[in-house]
Amino acid sequence: MRIREADPGLLNMLLQQHQARESSLNNEEDTKLQSEFLQMVADAMRQGASDVHIELHSLQAKVRFRIHGRLKEVMTWSFDYAHRLSGVAFAVTAEELDGVTFNPRAPQFALVDKVINGTRVRLRLNSIPASPDGYDVIIRILPIGQEQGKVSVRDLGYDRQQELLIRSAMAQPSGVLVVSGTTGSGKSTSLNVLLSEKIRNEPSLKLITIEDPPEYFISGATQVPVTRRGDAGASAFAATMRAVMRCDPDIIMVGEVRDEETARLLQQATLTGHKTLTTLHTAGVITIIQRLEQLGVERPVMGSKGFFSGLIYQRLLGITCPNCAVPLSDKTGATEIGIRRLGDEAAWKAALMRWDFVARKKGLRINDVNLASVDGCSKCSHGSNGRTVVAEVLIPDEKMLEMIGEGHDADLLKHWRRNGGLTVVEHALNKVVEGIVCPLVAEAGVGPLSASIVADDGYIAEMGATPLPIEVQA
Repeated sequence: MRIREADPGLLNMLLQQHQARESSLNNEEDTKLQSEFLQMVADAMRQGASDVHIELHSLQAKVRFRIHGRLKEVMTWSFDYAHRLSGVAFAVTAEELDGVTFNPRAPQFALVDKVINGTRVRLRLNSIPASPDGYDVIIRILPIGQEQGKVSVRDLGYDRQQELLIRSAMAQPSGVLVVSGTTGSGKSTSLNVLLSEKIRNEPSLKLITIEDPPEYFISGATQVPVTRRGDAGASAFAATMRAVMRCDPDIIMVGEVRDEETARLLQQATLTGHKTLTTLHTAGVITIIQRLEQLGVERPVMGSKGFFSGLIYQRLLGITCPNCAVPLSDKTGATEIGIRRLGDEAAWKAALMRWDFVARKKGLRINDVNLASVDGCSKCSHGSNGRTVVAEVLIPDEKMLEMIGEGHDADLLKHWRRNGGLTVVEHALNKVVEGIVCPLVAEAGVGPLSASIVADDGYIAEMGATPLPIEVQA
């Protein structure tokens, strides 16, 4: 064998050809994976999913869609395929990536704005590592500027008294109305309905919204999109708020208060006579006040007359499909659903005991209640036909404002309850009795329905002595 010195120019040309072939193969593979990623999102949207979970554990990956608040497994992939698709989704498809390249060993964030099947959406991708060698990718699907039909406050699920209170808050010319809840509780939808109705009835008003991103198109409003990511994003949001206050608005809607600067500007806008609306992440109507205090809004300010026009806390519960619902009086069918949803017979018997206790205390007929099917039917998704609001609505009177200002939250809660305040648990119970919501679904969303009874020293003992209803005994 003879070894000859190669021409450097020839070697360079051969290297470039090899790299070009590799790049072409990678580009083709990336393009294919991008298409498959977007197709998965399109499938999720067709099924009404709010989130997609790709969970890469062990040797395979599980894909689940969150539909009507519940996660539904839709497919499994090989670990390798899911890893390659996730990498392309983050590093190639995304317009904004938190980092230079996709790194499954560290939490990462990315944004994707796309038009999918004629609908413009923003996808928020978050990844988080999972022990020992896996990770999860969660994709939040946010429609941008979608048209919403003419929906009323009552259509959302608020009861008649709550509707009247909310309309009273919206009629105030100033003050802040806060809609709070967990992620996916319908806060943005509720704000959109309230503002659309306001502008429809009073078209002379100037409404400016600041959103990340504008989820719904509001006819007659000026909707300002702002992307918040990190400190720079927060500063951009605050700068936009300052600019909006100089634009002669009658109503300002701030998509969400997440930081102290935004809270301070919201306070400034409210105290200067603007009507403002916003959302917060909290666990109850009273905790709205506590969260704003954490963000720097002082108690005397919140307790001043005219600062709050109203406080709303809400959750979303699945509406029971009437086509495949099973009445609680059907011993065999109800027991099967109860055990499948709760995991074992003991948990099912405990649930029956709670419901019987509530029924006796409140004079209700629990045997008229319907349970949502686990599997569902051709007309629903796992026994659910859409979702409905359960809420707490507080419009502060002078006594409440005094308690807010002085930090007497326990007394505030008691005063609100004594004067007709309806908790989310009580609202959920009303919908259970009306046959709108399954009691198992209600308890999964808001906690035990027995919490609707004010506890006393004999509460636990009395409930423990309650016999199970004979007609539904498991």
